[in-house]
Amino acid sequence: MPIVKIENINEDCSLGLWKIDENTDILYQSCFLSEEEKTELGKIHFLRRKKEWLAARVLLRELIEYFGLPYNGIHKDEHCKPFLISNGYHISIAHSFPLAGVIINRKNACGIDIEKPKPSLFHIAPKFLSEKESDYVQKKPVDLCLAWAAKEVMFKMYGRKKISFRENLLINPYIAEAKGQIEACIRYDGDNVPVKLNYEQIEDALICYSL
Repeated sequence: MPIVKIENINEDCSLGLWKIDENTDILYQSCFLSEEEKTELGKIHFLRRKKEWLAARVLLRELIEYFGLPYNGIHKDEHCKPFLISNGYHISIAHSFPLAGVIINRKNACGIDIEKPKPSLFHIAPKFLSEKESDYVQKKPVDLCLAWAAKEVMFKMYGRKKISFRENLLINPYIAEAKGQIEACIRYDGDNVPVKLNYEQIEDALICYSL
């Protein structure tokens, strides 16, 4: 499983990216799965999806152990947000074949997403872009893809299901480049929580993650 990179984003946050080229048997043998994860894996039948799922967990284990920490698998809360077992670090997982990505943060909620520009985003853009955002987000596949990825990251950070991408997850104007940063905020219960997001293009995919 070739490492694309493992790096410290800042003193509290670390990122791992991996390119998947193994079969499911090899990935499974490299995993440490909790009983909860084994049950979840048993419900995945599409081969490529299973490969992505396993690869992300192999990468998570590699990243945790890279920093000298014990790894005991993960569990999910009632909102399907993943947490490390017996470890207080925050984590987020993403995959879009052939890439898997993991981010860990020692103090704060975090998020990562991997997306590829696709025509379907043009059809659903009114559902995830606010009226104001629709004025400045260019109607190009890469711009819409980045906007969607940024909001997916904030959704994972928020960690609860009942939130509107259009009304509660907001991004400031940006111009999509090969790599850069987006200013955003999560608005809920009368609070505006500022968020900084990094993004970069790797091959035909956009990787977006919180700082």
